[in-house]
Amino acid sequence: MRLERAQFLAALSHELRTPLNSILGFTEVLLSGMDGPVTPGQREDLEAIASAGEYLTALVRELLDTSAETTGELEVFGVVDLAAVARDAARLFAPQVRKSQHELHVSSIDPAPKPLGSPRAVRQVLLNLIGNAAKHGRPGPIHVSSYARGEVAVLAVTNLGRSVLSARDAPFGAFERGGERDGRGTDPEGWGLGLAIVDELASRMGGAIEMESRDGPRGPETTFALLLPIGRHVRLRASRDRRHETYGEPSSSHTMPTRTHFVAAMSHELRAPLGSIAGFSSLLEDEVDGPLTPAQKQSVTRIRRSAESLVASLTDILDVARADVGRLRLAIEESSAIAIADDVIAGAARLVEDREPPCGLAIDTHACVLLGHVTLDARRVVQASLALVRHALRAGSPAEIHVVFRASERDASGMRLLRIEVHDPSSQVSADDAEAAFDPFARLVDSTGRRILGLGLALALARTLARMHGGDAWCETSRGATWVLAIPTP
Repeated sequence: MRLERAQFLAALSHELRTPLNSILGFTEVLLSGMDGPVTPGQREDLEAIASAGEYLTALVRELLDTSAETTGELEVFGVVDLAAVARDAARLFAPQVRKSQHELHVSSIDPAPKPLGSPRAVRQVLLNLIGNAAKHGRPGPIHVSSYARGEVAVLAVTNLGRSVLSARDAPFGAFERGGERDGRGTDPEGWGLGLAIVDELASRMGGAIEMESRDGPRGPETTFALLLPIGRHVRLRASRDRRHETYGEPSSSHTMPTRTHFVAAMSHELRAPLGSIAGFSSLLEDEVDGPLTPAQKQSVTRIRRSAESLVASLTDILDVARADVGRLRLAIEESSAIAIADDVIAGAARLVEDREPPCGLAIDTHACVLLGHVTLDARRVVQASLALVRHALRAGSPAEIHVVFRASERDASGMRLLRIEVHDPSSQVSADDAEAAFDPFARLVDSTGRRILGLGLALALARTLARMHGGDAWCETSRGATWVLAIPTP
């Protein structure tokens, strides 16, 4: 089991490193001036991308290092400069703040408290708390403050809420839903991993997470705070499990498989710096801080595409983690087959356009007219279909891929089958290798005998989503490779 975990994590780190190396390489080229001079504003954006990229590189390196260990413990503790951590986090979130209706304000007492802890873990906690505030709070200011409360250091994030929360409304278990209501219901994906991660990290540093929610002058306000001891003799709580026992709930670490919990937590941590890279590259691409030369535009586009590739990989990782613990849910409803096809084709066109070397795209959606309306989770069907397209583009070297929609006749029970095919005529994959490719990070050998390490989670996720619908996904290997998604629908 330990060997399997190590192999999985090593493959995951390989999956993340390729686009990350591309981001760092093109950023270095742009900063060097090889593609043309940069304005002060552009240099600031590029330096922010480089900083986020270096942070991501360190996390991926840690992921690989941890694959050879059994504990995954935090690094040796030291004194943490909370003010510096808050400034770094604000810088990472700058692009998201620019494009959202939130405002990020950072304040600290002077001198700022410097508790004992892990600098990386404190930074991760703060990024997760800011991310949750931006996702679940009402538009408006998000305040990050650090101060001392006796021998305890406090790093707090306050935002405008949609309602006053109780302790139960803020779930600390992985992939749990909150109790907050705003007339629109909760996020169908729940709160994700943010609070589960910060709770665990706080406990491992001898600290705690404190929540306060109240009615303020501008409506409900919610504050999540990381409490850390300033002196070695201070202990805030013996175990994070005590709070879960009080609530009658199991701790998240006992409800998720070790490998799944670790990988999902790491992927969640990667999202904040990755969002910073995507945000700053978009600002550069939009020429907000000055015009770009053709060569600069090409480099910035490659940075953005690499960031999008990483986002797709992380989305797959988190969804597979949700499926592992039974927290992946379908939203079944009646949808237009033509609308689903339009979304699949639009996504496939983007993937083909971004591919190097160029690849053609042929489509056939005639069956969707006959299907009319179908009952399924349209978003998940689109996600699974695009996973097949991504795999076909990545695993082979097609000059053109074909995306075809088919529909079967109704059976005796009134059901029919929606079949979405992604065909690569040039592929020579064998039936055995095609089936093996549905395993996470499958290690395959191509026709020249070269090992392909880490084909990702796309096919594994596509099959999971298909089977949740009562269907399946597979590959047909005659006349090339045809990756098939089959979904039964009334």
